[in-house]
Amino acid sequence: MSADAQTLTKALQYALDLLEIEPGMTKHKATEEAAKQFDLGPIDEEWLLNHLTAPKPAE
Repeated sequence: MSADAQTLTKALQYALDLLEIEPGMTKHKATEEAAKQFDLGPIDEEWLLNHLTAPKPAE
């Protein structure tokens, strides 16, 4: 079963915070840590990693 949108949003923010404050933190490691923290399954973990690694749209 997938996590709800609110949990995924919190997990994404958690991973982004880790990337900002932890020196040497990789996107893969931040994804793993967020998945553990929010008890995400493999599909949700993949979603999280995709959002962390997707190119940012041009402004």
